[in-house]
Amino acid sequence: MIFFLILAGLILLPAGGELVVRGSVRLSRMLNISPLVVGVTVVGFGTSLPEVVVSINAALSGSPGLAVGNVVGSNIANSLLVIGLPALFAPVIVDTRAVLRDGVGLLGVTIVFVGICLHGLLNTWSAIILLALLCFYVAIATRTGSGSETRSLASHANVQTDESGQKKQHFIKTLLIILAGFAAIAAGAECLVSGAVELARRLGVSNEIIGLTIVAIGTSLPELVTALVAAYRRQTDLTLGNVLGSNIFNLAGVAGVTGLIVPLPFSDEIARYDIWVLAATTVLLFLFMWSHYRISRVEGGILFAGYCLYIGSLIGL
Repeated sequence: MIFFLILAGLILLPAGGELVVRGSVRLSRMLNISPLVVGVTVVGFGTSLPEVVVSINAALSGSPGLAVGNVVGSNIANSLLVIGLPALFAPVIVDTRAVLRDGVGLLGVTIVFVGICLHGLLNTWSAIILLALLCFYVAIATRTGSGSETRSLASHANVQTDESGQKKQHFIKTLLIILAGFAAIAAGAECLVSGAVELARRLGVSNEIIGLTIVAIGTSLPELVTALVAAYRRQTDLTLGNVLGSNIFNLAGVAGVTGLIVPLPFSDEIARYDIWVLAATTVLLFLFMWSHYRISRVEGGILFAGYCLYIGSLIGL
C-alpha cells in the first residue's frame, strides 16, 4: 500500500503540473496576456507547483523535515540530474542572457537561502525576504524576457501561435483542464507525502532523507520530462531556462510560501551537508554555463555522476 501511494503520487504530480501549465498558457492566450509575463510566472510556477503543494502538505502534516528536504533535494536534482542527463544526449545551449539574469539571480537567492538555513529556522520574516526576491526576479525577467521564453511557452502549451490556432481553444474546456490539473496535484501530493512519511517510519530513516531522495525526484519529474523531450528534439536552449527559473521558484517561492504558513526548522544534517551540496552544485552549474555558453556531454556526465554520488552518500552506498 505504501509503494502504491508513492507511485500514485509520482504519476499524479507531474501529470497535474503539465495540465495546469498547459491550461494556464492557453487561457492567457485567450485573455491576451503577454506571453513573456506568463512564461516567467505561469510556466515557472507551474513546473514548481508539485513542490509547493508537497511542501505545504508536509509542513501542515507535522513533517517539516520532509518539506525542507523536498526544496533542497529538488534543486540539487534539477542542477545535476535534470541538466546532466539530457546533456549526455545533446549539449545544452546556454543563452548569454540566461547567465546574466537567471544564473546570477539563482546564485543570489541561493546565498540568501543558505544564510537562512545556517540561522536554523525559516520564519515569517525570512519567508517575506524570499518572496520579495521572487517578486524582484519576476519583474526583471518580465522586462528582459527573451525569445527563448516565448518558444518555451509554446512548447508547454502545445498550441499554435497563429490567430486561427487561438480560436480553436474553448474557454470552458481550458478551465476544466486547469481544475483537473490542480485536483491531480492535490491528490498526488497527499499520496506522496502519506506514503513517504510511512516509508520513513518503517525504514527508520528521517523524513529529510525521504524528502531529499524520493520526494525530490518525484517533484522534479516535470522539469526532467521537459528537458528530455527538449534534448530529443534538439531544442536544448529551452532546458536551462526552465531549470534555472524553477530553481529560483523553489528556493524563493516554495520555501517562502511554506515558511509563511508554517515555520520551517532546518535539521543539523541538512545544515551540515545538504545545504553545502546545494551551494556547490549551483556554483558548478554557473561555471559550466559561463565557461563557453554551452554544457557539453562531458560536463553533463560530470553533473549526472555527481548526482549519483550524492544519492549514494545519502543511502549509505
